[in-house]
Amino acid sequence: MDEPNNPQTRPFLQKADFQTKYAIFLLYGFFFLDKLLVYISLPFTTILLFDRRVFFDRVYSALTTPGPLSGVTWALLISTMFGIAEVAYGLLEGYGLTSALEILVFNLCPWFLFFGIVAGMQRPWSVRNYIRFLAYFHAIEGPIYYLFLRHVSFKIGSTDVSFAPGTGSLALLGLFCFEQRLSRYWFPILVCSFDTIAGEMRADWLGFGMAVVVWAIAARQIKRVLTIAAILIALLAIGFVTDVRIPGLPGRGGEISARDTVARALSGIDPELAQQLSPGAMGYGAGTIAWRENWWRDIRGEVFKSPVTAIFGLGYGYPIGQLVPALRNVDIRSPHSVFHFTLANSGLLGFFLFVLLQMQLLRVLWKTFKQTGQIFGLACAIFAIENSMFGNFFEAPQRAIPTYILLGMCIGPLFLAATQQSTSDDVRKGGRALIPLLHEPAKGWPTSPESVIR
Repeated sequence: MDEPNNPQTRPFLQKADFQTKYAIFLLYGFFFLDKLLVYISLPFTTILLFDRRVFFDRVYSALTTPGPLSGVTWALLISTMFGIAEVAYGLLEGYGLTSALEILVFNLCPWFLFFGIVAGMQRPWSVRNYIRFLAYFHAIEGPIYYLFLRHVSFKIGSTDVSFAPGTGSLALLGLFCFEQRLSRYWFPILVCSFDTIAGEMRADWLGFGMAVVVWAIAARQIKRVLTIAAILIALLAIGFVTDVRIPGLPGRGGEISARDTVARALSGIDPELAQQLSPGAMGYGAGTIAWRENWWRDIRGEVFKSPVTAIFGLGYGYPIGQLVPALRNVDIRSPHSVFHFTLANSGLLGFFLFVLLQMQLLRVLWKTFKQTGQIFGLACAIFAIENSMFGNFFEAPQRAIPTYILLGMCIGPLFLAATQQSTSDDVRKGGRALIPLLHEPAKGWPTSPESVIR
């Protein structure tokens, strides 16, 4: 959607400043540069955070004046101070400063939320454009990978690099939330659905399912969800009977088939039934479950050895990989569970602060939904939280930073809607002036505030 030129709309939006452009750059940049951008963005963001528009207009005002962001900001400030104390705790225990600071990044990533809020206020259509970008990128990348790049891979140092597409679940969720005519996006939906299944990540499937249920209930799209579910079940049934197999993605458990997909989904619930359906998929699924369960058990055993470590954890920098013999020579800090990550590094108190922050964030996203009518932010947060319980989602800054920016962009229109409400009496009908900006196809900007009322 283009920037409005009509003078009547200028009071509602401001010209995009550097912070907005920076947030949008990071959102797209992490998609392509991944972890490399972490080392660039963190020090630069620390300086930009104290900019007047970000710090005083959002952070300081939220701390000093009760408002929608007060709970989130106070929870984030307390979490950050606690993380710094855990760094000192780790240093006193003799752990390395570098390792401790790497864990502290977990507490710092949520500050990117405020850059997203500024961007969401100035460019409320940015989230929808990003979802479209993800959908069409998957639509192009998927076929190219399977036709030409499936056997192309190389190494950078000790890291294996391939062109395998990632999961398409976020793009699917965004299309469901933003687009009213999904038939226009049938090809991206088809490819994203295939990429989501081919990724063979159970946490991703579960998180996507939970988020879709939230969208269906809030947007009253239960009938549409049931129709989509019926189509998927029918396709899985056909594939199950015919046992069609295609090559899988690297490192994700071999071939892709309906039987292996169903078996992989069931392996964490009923291993015996999964074994009967597909021994190969069951073996891979059981392996990924087993090493995590063993590691999690060892973490809990070490943490709960004393009341002090149970409350405050083992301290930032503790080599939790050393608890498992198979990982003693591996540089790994994430046990693929935000509960066990926070429990090991900062104890029950650290996990409580993480839950407090997420609950406050969900509260603001719920308020945003009630004010603007757009459910994507709330559904995306639920998707991310569920994924973090069984994967390295919030522990990995290359995933956490763009997620917090995206959620901030979803929150931004909440303040723009409040501005519109206080500016025009005609826009006070439920605070839903932004609905066309967030829902309808981008065919231009409304010519007046009155024309955006549903």
